[in-house]
Amino acid sequence: MKCPELERWLDEGMPEAGRADALRHGESCAGCAELLAAAAAVEAMLRDDPVAIEPVAAPPGFTNAVLARIEHAGRSPSRSGAWVGAPRQREPWWITWALDPVSVVAITAAVVVAAIARLHPAWFLDPGFAWIDKSSEWAGAASREAATFFRASAPVWIAIGVGLAPLVIWGLAIFVRRLERLLLLLAAR
Repeated sequence: MKCPELERWLDEGMPEAGRADALRHGESCAGCAELLAAAAAVEAMLRDDPVAIEPVAAPPGFTNAVLARIEHAGRSPSRSGAWVGAPRQREPWWITWALDPVSVVAITAAVVVAAIARLHPAWFLDPGFAWIDKSSEWAGAASREAATFFRASAPVWIAIGVGLAPLVIWGLAIFVRRLERLLLLLAAR
């Protein structure tokens, strides 16, 4: 038995199956001998009258260490000796961004809008031109010159729409996430 196996055996509640191996390892390893002595002391305290025992303050970081051990309990070490599922370093920002579902939806929306605009530009231009014509009728003669400008640069407006589609989706996702956090904070009060 090695040190990580002894720790896992202790975390599993010291089953009878590995007791002999654990005690043998504890005789040759000073650190594991301390762990076994501490486990034996805890077992002895649990058998005694709990009312007579005075509480002892936990050392700093004890709770975090226990929770980390609990999280990794039941996972086995890989061939390299590293724990499978051990916490990894944080991914670079661009990988996190590329794997975010909102980014995937936004980029897909931009590609779909670009493909539809290429195949059927009238689907985008006709409603826009109809709105421009109506607004120029309401606004008067000065806006008629603006209407001709918008008609002359229609492909540019389609390109701007394709470029803005992902930005609008990302902005909406950020807004919804912030709103969710705000509601959770308000609900916690």
